[in-house]
Amino acid sequence: MGDVLKGGFVLKNDNPLKEELFTLEEVDGIRKQYGIGNVIITHLEEDWGKSYDDYRALEKEWDSIRFAHDGMKVQI
Repeated sequence: MGDVLKGGFVLKNDNPLKEELFTLEEVDGIRKQYGIGNVIITHLEEDWGKSYDDYRALEKEWDSIRFAHDGMKVQI
């Protein structure tokens, strides 16, 4: 999630992770395509090396994308 990983490592387009996982742009495109109001991304990969604070900062950049965390409650 996001092209800059822990320690400032930039994930290039040819990185194998990009073939296995969706980018935030792809997630947002799918959300819009199907008229989904809100997305909660679960099973975050440790390979991204992001902390909870990093994910909270990313949430501020995306209106309808949130990241799951332990103990999170979702009301539907």
